[in-house]
Amino acid sequence: MSGCCLLLSCFVLQMPRAAKKSSLPSKRSRSSSLQIVPAEPERPKKGANPKKKSAPKRPYIRERTFDPLEGNSFWDTCQQLGLGSLLDWRETANLTLVREYYALRVSTGDPQVTLRDVPVRLTPGLISRHLQIPRFDPDRPCAYQAYLRDPSSISQDDLSDALCLPGVQVWERPYGKTDYMLRSSFKPDARMWLHLVTNNIIPNSHKSHTPVKIAALIFLLSQGRDVDVSQLMWDALESSVHGPPGHAMAFPHLLTAIFRSKGVEEYTGVNQDEYVKALAPIEYERLGGGAQNEAPRDVPMEDVGRTSAFEASMARMAETQTQIQAALQSVQSRLDAQDTYLRELGQLLCSQHQITPPILPPADEDHADA
Repeated sequence: MSGCCLLLSCFVLQMPRAAKKSSLPSKRSRSSSLQIVPAEPERPKKGANPKKKSAPKRPYIRERTFDPLEGNSFWDTCQQLGLGSLLDWRETANLTLVREYYALRVSTGDPQVTLRDVPVRLTPGLISRHLQIPRFDPDRPCAYQAYLRDPSSISQDDLSDALCLPGVQVWERPYGKTDYMLRSSFKPDARMWLHLVTNNIIPNSHKSHTPVKIAALIFLLSQGRDVDVSQLMWDALESSVHGPPGHAMAFPHLLTAIFRSKGVEEYTGVNQDEYVKALAPIEYERLGGGAQNEAPRDVPMEDVGRTSAFEASMARMAETQTQIQAALQSVQSRLDAQDTYLRELGQLLCSQHQITPPILPPADEDHADA
């Protein structure tokens, strides 16, 4: 009896503690018990690259180098206009410096920036002095600016007659109602001017369709007219700097050459700057130039636009075929000589050991007939 009373008293004494434990916690205890569990990082999918993606680099348009072409109208006209320095870009471009310059220009909005502790301010006059190309003043009018003020001064017929092969499609409207000149219709000399303008004067990566303004500029340059090239390059540089995000950087080789002339430091070693070469020269013969700069007359009119390129391609194919045939004949002659040598050696060994030589089948039909 005393044992039952003892158990009952222990049960009664434990009831308040159990009730206290089972009661709702206070506000303070509730707030302290809440814990924010960080979200588990998303695991990369199977086969995915777990490396961190780097920021996309801004694209660029390299200048192009041109080989001397003695007696060629394109080369001679460039020399007469004083644009010879635009044809040779042998030094590499420092892309790291160029990207830093563009980033500073965009962030500050100031034409003068401090690039690696060196103040740099580009102007049309600086470009003209560095490249040693003519600089225009109000007393010397620019033919291209005169055309922009009066576009009717050069008609589309004038452009097509001077720049394009006869009898081919010249104009197309790929982007709406505006006419563009097809690159495939250009004469070889005009195509050389196109590469010079769209790489070294007004950089543009889209060359298959040429705007009327660019075609007019090519027309004026090819005719030897006075054009303020340094101002056009400066305008193109400013357009590239203030263009939309992702717009290609212009003149990496020109900017690098100016930075080097001002003594801007270039990093080497572990943090070495990134460099790139200029575009390789274009072979004039590949454009159909050289012996003829016009479409041949003995070709059907519907094939005139493809004649020069087609003939050059066929000539290369014929030369390659001739080389292959010569190589095959050389290999065949070596095989015949080796076969003759083995037959004579076998007969000699059989005669020395008094063995009847086996009757071997002829090497080819010519031996069988013999």
